[in-house]
Amino acid sequence: MLSIDIGATWIKSGIVLPDGTLKNRASMATPKDYNAILETLRAIVAASGENSAVIAIPGVYDKLKGKVIFTPNIPSMSGHTLAEDLKINIPFLIENDGNMAALGEYVYGFDTPPDSLVFLTLGTGVGGGIIIDGKLLTGDITSAELGHITLVAEGKLCGCGKRGCVEKYCSYPAMVNYFHEAQGDNAVALPEEIATLFQKGDFAAFEAIDLFSMYLAHTIATLINIFVPKTMRIGGGLSEMKEVFISRAKELAKDFVYPAYRGYTDIGAARLKNDAALLGCAEWWRINK
Repeated sequence: MLSIDIGATWIKSGIVLPDGTLKNRASMATPKDYNAILETLRAIVAASGENSAVIAIPGVYDKLKGKVIFTPNIPSMSGHTLAEDLKINIPFLIENDGNMAALGEYVYGFDTPPDSLVFLTLGTGVGGGIIIDGKLLTGDITSAELGHITLVAEGKLCGCGKRGCVEKYCSYPAMVNYFHEAQGDNAVALPEEIATLFQKGDFAAFEAIDLFSMYLAHTIATLINIFVPKTMRIGGGLSEMKEVFISRAKELAKDFVYPAYRGYTDIGAARLKNDAALLGCAEWWRINK
C-alpha cells in the first residue's frame, strides 16, 4: 500500500509491503498552495500504481466530515475538505502525522512492543502520538497535539496563534534561534552544523544545545507526569542529532518529573527515524480496512 507523509517542509512517500518493508521512498518540497498540494498528492498516487493509501497530515483532521480542521504549519490546508477535494480513484484514509509516527515506531521499532508509548517528533514543527494498552489514542478528530502544550506562560507567539507552545522551544527553528542569540548574529546555520560545532566545543553551540535540552526536558517531564508511559521515544528530523541533546535532556528531566515517577519511563531516540510515519500509515490501514 501507499503511504504519504505531508510535512511542513517535505512530502514523503513510499510503498509498504505486507512484511513492513518500505520501498520506493521519495520526497519533494511541500507546496504552499492548497491546490498545488492536491496536484502533488494525485501525482504521487498515480505514479505508485497502488490500490490503497493512507495520508498523514501535520494537523487536526475531522474523520466524520473529511475535513482538515487546522494545520498551523501549512495554513493553506486548514478548513478544507481534503477527503472530498482529493478526487483519487482508490480508497484512502487520513490521519495526523505524529499519530502515524507513534504507531509506526510502536509496531516496527521494538523487538517487543511496550504496553504504552509516548512518541515525540521534533522537526520543523513538533508533534507526537500516544499509545495506551497497545492502542493509538485518537477519536473522531485526531488527538495528541503535543507540540501545542503550553510550555512557557505568555511565551513566544506560535504559528497556531497561542503563546508559549512546545513547538516554539523544541523545534528545528528554535534550536537555530538559540544559536543565533548565543553567537550574536544571524548567519545561516543548520542544526547539523550546530551539532558539529557543539562536538568541537563551540560556546554558542553549547549554549544553544543546553537551552534546547532544558526545554525538551520540561516537555518530557510534563508528558511523563500525565501519561506515565513505560516507554518514551524522540523522533523526527532532529532525532538524527540524538547524541548531542537526548542524554542531556534525560538527565535534566529527572528533576522535573513527579518524584513517584522518576526512573519509571525508558527514554530514548526513535529507531525508525523519518520512516516511522510511513510505516505507521501502513499499520493504520491494516487496522481500519
